Amino acid sequence: QLFARTAARIDPHWLAEAAPHLLKRSYSDPHWSEKSGRAMVKEHATLFGLVVAKDRSVDYASVAPLEARKIFIEHALVRGEYRTRDHLDPRSFQQRNGEMLLELARLRDKARKSDMLADDDALFAFFDERVPEDVVDGKTFEEWRERAEKKDPDLLVLSLDDVLRSQPDLDPKDYPDTLTLHGTKLPLAYLFDPHSDADGVTITIPLALVPQIDPGELVWTIPGWHEDKIAAL
Repeated sequence: QLFARTAARIDPHWLAEAAPHLLKRSYSDPHWSEKSGRAMVKEHATLFGLVVAKDRSVDYASVAPLEARKIFIEHALVRGEYRTRDHLDPRSFQQRNGEMLLELARLRDKARKSDMLADDDALFAFFDERVPEDVVDGKTFEEWRERAEKKDPDLLVLSLDDVLRSQPDLDPKDYPDTLTLHGTKLPLAYLFDPHSDADGVTITIPLALVPQIDPGELVWTIPGWHEDKIAAL
């Protein structure tokens, strides 16, 4: 005889809690989550063919900790897609590294040498050498960093040798940051990007000064570039 005439709905997620050892899991699309400060991966789980979970985001470190660590170093430390607890502190490694890289980028734009700065692989090697293997996300990084920087405050601070492939010999007077035209000191902005319309040097001129300027005045503005320019001509 039929006794069970109605049955409550079963939530497939209960199966994951009741019998996790019976599930078959597969993973795809490991990616960096800047919001959570860790690497994530999509999980697909089935029980005897029944889909229990589909494209569920889980912590990649719980699946492949070494791969999660690589993603953390690449995105959080090399690309700067992570903010430490003290990132606004001028003494923090992120602030000091950011200032150094910004200044070196200015030197590269002035020298017009694309191979002057170390690439991302060199920066990855720098952090990979210092960050232990059990650091896989922002939480474990902060816990380790708090202890490590007490012993060595400069542990994660980049030096010139870490970021420079070749030391540029730039005389400041050959690469001025300002140019005086008709008694007015005007700022210069350098950019080394041949694909950009702003490649080279850009001078910002007040509108009232524009009629007074002869185009020939701006032909030989950067002494450091004269040799290459003459050779090209």
